Amino acid sequence: QALPTATATQTPPPPPTATSSPTQQPVVTRLSACWFGPGPAYRMESSIKEGEVVELLAVGTVPGWYIIRNPYFQQPCWIQAENLSLDPAFDPSQFPLVTPLPTRIKE
Repeated sequence: QALPTATATQTPPPPPTATSSPTQQPVVTRLSACWFGPGPAYRMESSIKEGEVVELLAVGTVPGWYIIRNPYFQQPCWIQAENLSLDPAFDPSQFPLVTPLPTRIKE
C-alpha cells in the first residue's frame, strides 16, 4: 500500500497595502560617525556625510540607535537616531532588534 505524500504549497505574499508600503529610506542629517556598536566605546567604522541616503537594517536594543548598511563599505554599522531623518510613517516594529556585542576591555 502506497503512503500518501504531502505536497508543499507556497502561499504568495499579500499584495502591498497603504499601511505596508515601503517607507522612504533614511537620510543622514549631518556628518555622523558610524560605529561597530552604539557609541565611542566601540571602534568607529567611518563617517557618513550629510545628505547620504542609507539602508536601514535594524533597530538597536540600545535606545536611540539604528543599524544601517554603511554606504561606503557595505557592512552594518550603528548610527545615532538623532542623525537620521526618517519617514513620518516609519514603523520600527518592521525591523529586527539587534543587541550589540560586548565591548572589549582595552589593555
